[in-house]
Amino acid sequence: MNKNIFLSTLLIIFSTLVLSACTGLGTIYNPEAETVKLEPTIPAETGSPTTDTSLTKLKADYEFTATQSGQIALELLKSGAEIESTDYGAAGQFVTGINGLKGNNEYYWAFYLNDAYAEQGASQTKLEKGDTIKFVYEAVTTNN
Repeated sequence: MNKNIFLSTLLIIFSTLVLSACTGLGTIYNPEAETVKLEPTIPAETGSPTTDTSLTKLKADYEFTATQSGQIALELLKSGAEIESTDYGAAGQFVTGINGLKGNNEYYWAFYLNDAYAEQGASQTKLEKGDTIKFVYEAVTTNN
């Protein structure tokens, strides 16, 4: 059930992004028209990022390890990166941008907990010491 709510929320977000792009209210990112250079700075105690700064391939990921039980995934991410998010009330916050790289109708920030796709939002994910979270800038895919 929680997975269905999370997936429904993602569908609403992507639909909103597509509608915004179609009505001219949104900005569509064109990776060939813009150079992206990612240089995140992450404190050593919270984790280490990896980035691909290729001009032809847009990809970034940030990985953090909980240093104590009870940490909230979103707060752990915020401790080492500047984020943008949209609040969906009871469904939680959806990360829409990290260190200036924003999601759009082609890419989004996927959230993984211990190498598995998270079943709830980062603002609702309570961590145990040693849990690993990862945010990956991934292409939006459709299952047809």
